[in-house]
Amino acid sequence: MPDDSAADVTVKIEGLGPKPGVRSTEFWLHVIAMTAVALPAALADSTWAKVAAVAGGVYLAARYGQQRFELKSR
Repeated sequence: MPDDSAADVTVKIEGLGPKPGVRSTEFWLHVIAMTAVALPAALADSTWAKVAAVAGGVYLAARYGQQRFELKSR
């Protein structure tokens, strides 16, 4: 009979695990996204643009926090 135990081997490579905080690509993508939301609103005169920027920034920050929590809870 063939031995199927070889199919259950897991290979770990140093340095390819989840990266903490500011070293992650996810963090920098969120920083770029929050800047892209905040910068036009800072230059706009409309109150609604400023409200939308704050709402967008809060959403992006909450989403980043949620993703990091999910990653660390695995």
